This record gives sequence, structure tokens and C-alpha cells, in this order.
Amino acid sequence: MSKNELVTRQADPVSLNAGVPERATRVASWVGWHLFEITGVTVPTVFAVSVTPWWWLVSGVVGVGWTANEVRLRKQAAIRAGREVPATVEQSAATGSGEASSVDGKRVGGAQ
Repeated sequence: MSKNELVTRQADPVSLNAGVPERATRVASWVGWHLFEITGVTVPTVFAVSVTPWWWLVSGVVGVGWTANEVRLRKQAAIRAGREVPATVEQSAATGSGEASSVDGKRVGGAQ
């Protein structure tokens, strides 16, 4: 080996990214899981632009349903991970207090 040769070491790509999917794999997975929701929002939007504005209503309903489902899934994931989910006004209304408190105990809503 001469002085001008550069010695390089190649890292094993499997050990560097063990258990971590590549960005393209994550994007493809997300699109695959959300294909129904994406179609449910996109197709009525195209119909609303090209056929009749009433399709905006369908697109909006699907969008609200998608959002509600994502919020529900996030709460379930937080509960499974052992994190506390902040109380909502509806949850505290069941106890009769009329106000909700956050995780650290500070008041969030209700009568002042």
C-alpha cells in the first residue's frame, strides 16, 4: 500500500439499520395503511371540483372520521405505553366536577 491510497472501512449496512425501516419503506407502509382514507378524501374532492359541490360534504365527513380515528389510536398507544392521557371535559363531567385537569394537576377548563 502506498502513501496516496485511502484506506476505507465499509460498515455493514445490516448492523447500522437493524430493526429500523428505510424512509421509502416507512412511506410505503403509511400509504398502504391509509390508502382507504386518502381515497375517501381525494375522490370526493375531485368530484366536488368537477361534478357538484355537494361532494365537499362527503370529503369533509371522511376527513373528520379519519382525524377522530387517528386521535383514538394515539390515545390507545399512550395508554399502552404507560403514559397518562390528559383528562377531557367530558371525562370530568362524568365525575361531576365540571372541569378537567391536566397530567400535572393544573386546571384546564370549567367554571372560574
